[in-house]
This record gives sequence, structure tokens and C-alpha cells, in this order.
Amino acid sequence: MPEVKKQEKILADSKAKINSNVARAITFLTVVPMNLIRLWYSRVPLLYLPNGLLPAFLEIFVLNFPLLSRGSIGVIVWSFCVSRVFNFFASFFKLIFFTEVVHKTPTTKID
Repeated sequence: MPEVKKQEKILADSKAKINSNVARAITFLTVVPMNLIRLWYSRVPLLYLPNGLLPAFLEIFVLNFPLLSRGSIGVIVWSFCVSRVFNFFASFFKLIFFTEVVHKTPTTKID
């Protein structure tokens, strides 16, 4: 029996190590390309907003500071907005489809 437990521990340790390496590889393969795209296209405007659509402070300091011309939106802001919308819908669908509904039955006192 002690040999079986020892082998199970060795197997569990190797499985945890493999899972950790796979998680790191997936993170590397997804995060690095996104950051390279953001860096490479950081000075390229994706779209332009009409003048006066937003307050000047938002146009200058939030949407394109300091890389782009006034009124344009770059890949950094666009990718941030897309990821936020995607995360919202993902969490919304998880809430709707993958959570269990707990029904509480009312308790009645009998005297």
C-alpha cells in the first residue's frame, strides 16, 4: 500500500506540473500576440469620431493620448473596449446558463 500511495503522489505531482506548463503556454500564446499587435499598431488610427461628439478632455487624454491625432481611436482603446464587452457577455451567459437556482422553501411555525 505505501508504494501505491507514493506512485499516486508522484503521478499527481507530474500532472500538476504538466497542467502548470500548459497553462503558461496558453497564456503566452494568447497574451503575447495581443500585446505585439497593440505595440505595432499603436500609432495607427482605427476610426475617427466626428468633432464635438465627446468632450475635448475625453478625446485628447482618454481615447488617444499621446499617440494619435485628436478625434481618432487607436487599437489600444479599441481592444480594451472589445475585451470589456466580451467579458460582460461571457459573464452574463455564465450567470444565465451555468448557475444553479436555489429555491428556499418557507418555514412555517406550528405552535
